Parts: sequence; C-alpha cells; structure tokens
Amino acid sequence: MSILSVGHLGSGRLIGNLAQEIDFMFANRWRRALIWVALPFTLLSIMIPDASAVPRTVTVSDTSNIIGAGHSVAPSPGGGGGGTLPPVFTFAANSGFVFRPSSVVGTTSLTPGYDGVNGEGSGAFSTNISSYGGISGIIDTNRSGFLVGVFLDDSEPVAGTEPARLSFASPENFTTLAPLLLQTFFIGDGKTDGGGVTQSFAAPLGATRLFFGFADAPNYTGLPGAFVDNSGRSISVSFDDSTGGSPPTAVALPVFGPAGIVLLCMGLLCAAAVRQRRQRMH
Repeated sequence: MSILSVGHLGSGRLIGNLAQEIDFMFANRWRRALIWVALPFTLLSIMIPDASAVPRTVTVSDTSNIIGAGHSVAPSPGGGGGGTLPPVFTFAANSGFVFRPSSVVGTTSLTPGYDGVNGEGSGAFSTNISSYGGISGIIDTNRSGFLVGVFLDDSEPVAGTEPARLSFASPENFTTLAPLLLQTFFIGDGKTDGGGVTQSFAAPLGATRLFFGFADAPNYTGLPGAFVDNSGRSISVSFDDSTGGSPPTAVALPVFGPAGIVLLCMGLLCAAAVRQRRQRMH
C-alpha cells in the first residue's frame, strides 16, 4: 500500500489507524524515551508565531516639524524657528504597509493658551500652510495644531517636486486615506469623529518611511515656521506594524501555525500508512 493510497481510506478507519499508531509508539519503553526527547524539538519547529503585526509606539513632540521630513535640518522659511526633525518609522517598500493608529495620547500646544488633546489640535484657528522643500503643505478649514504624517521613499525630498496639498475639514470622518509620496496628511487622534472608527492610511508604492509631526506657520498660514513658541510637550502614537492590508492583531505567545499543523498531520498519516503496510505484510 502506498502512502498516497491513504487518502482513499474512510475517515473512521483512518482515525482508528492513527489511534493504533499512537498506541504502538508509546508501547515500548525505548520508543517512549525517544518520543519525549524529540517532542520539545518538534514543537519548537512547528510552533510558528504570528508575526503579521508588531505593536509600535512613537513619541512625537509638538516641536516636530513635518516639513523637515527626510532632511537634515528642520526648515523655517516663514520665520519663527524650525523646531526639531520629526520622528520616523521605517518599513519595507511595497510591503502593503497600512498605518492604523490604535491610540494617540497626550497634550500639545502650538499656540500658548490653546491646547490640543490626543493629536486633535485646536478648533480656534484654521490651517493653510504652504508646501516647501519637497514636502506638501496642508489645509484644514476648521482646525490647527493637529498631528500629521507623511510617507517618503529612501531619498531626500527635492524642492519643486511637492504634490498637491490635501484639504480637510471638521469632522474628518474618512475611514481610509491613500496619500501620495511627500503628501502631508491629517492624522489627529486616528479615529472618525462620528463613531470612533479607526482610520487607515495606506502607504503609497515605493514608500519606506512614515514621519510624524506637526504643520506650523505664523498664524498657521503661508510658509512653514513659528515653532519657537510650541510647548515642547509630546504625544504617544501607538499602532500595529501590519502589512498586506490585514487588520492588526496583537502578538502574544507563539501558536501552532498552519504549516506546523499540516506537517504534524502529514507525519501521523505517513506513520499510520507504514504501520498498516507492516500489518498486511504479516
């Protein structure tokens, strides 16, 4: 009887053969000892952890100048200080990375006396910041001082290549957004204003870096700058390093992966087939 012919056995007969094979393996003292020695190594080889998502946290100061993304110096063409370079998260190009913030926590202030909670900024001013140095500006008719992001590839942005500015208005209730390379986009608290649905931001082709920061300018209008009066407080942005557009899942202890289960079943089937062949030969 060949191993392939096992597939023609009835399900009840197959289960019976598997049970007999397990009894046979444990019937002898030496076989039992060998099994207990091999078992830990077998489990380690087939316990495949779910590495599809890894929790990440990035700290973003309200002095982080998004227009400085990819540059060595944070620019201030509008005057009033360029702040600091924005923090960055790197990932593989064309990996299907989708940024989904699980939480944005903290208080910031880009204008003394006007605090922004959890990345949402203030509703006291509108935003109309110009593009500069290869990074697009941003427009929001109802809000200022909010958390923003921008996707870049591995190269430094070049002046004059800025894409069109994105324009937002409160409530920012989009559920998905696919910005271009170098195109600054609104993040806020990462949730829709109506219903608190987590928003998704898909990385464009060629992107390898996601920068986090704030868009600032004198009176939130014109060329970037005016970071000198920002409070220096920070927010924490948490998200899952997920790819392929799959919903983020928390990683806990390793679990039996599909490949491990298949290998285990194949091994038991082969053992049962060999056992049955021996019985027929006798």
